[in-house]
Amino acid sequence: MKLEQKILMALAGHELCLQQIKRLTQDIRVCTDKCRRGYDVIGPRPEALDSDGDLLFGPMPWPNGSEEHMRILYDEEKGYRKTHIWEAFQHKEPNSMGYVARLHNDDIGDYLAELGCVHCTRAWYFIRKRKDERRDLGNFRRSLRALGKSAIKALDSPS
Repeated sequence: MKLEQKILMALAGHELCLQQIKRLTQDIRVCTDKCRRGYDVIGPRPEALDSDGDLLFGPMPWPNGSEEHMRILYDEEKGYRKTHIWEAFQHKEPNSMGYVARLHNDDIGDYLAELGCVHCTRAWYFIRKRKDERRDLGNFRRSLRALGKSAIKALDSPS
């Protein structure tokens, strides 16, 4: 195979990996946005009714932006929304050596299955796929560097 063909194939693979990573990131965002963790703690949306039971004004925003709601729904340090997958990443338990440690990648899937949130379980699946794509992207980047070095040698060598 000619050097030009190898370069084109590596560039195409690199671009496909980038597009796939972008798509998976969007899928993760969609799944985590659907997670309802925290809304059960807040409770149902209050009704804006007058004394006769008539609707005063349209539906009230819920959560209402109060400090209590923000504390329940968001991680103040990092600004992340608290989802089941966030909870899995924060969860710590004693390991076989007696030290308290975070969950290993293999245990996160089991933990999410126990919580029963379909959306966060799907998000974890997409996160694992994105990790694989990022590994492939690194391989393509190394291939492009090697092809670039080969191209430099080909240009420098007398014909």
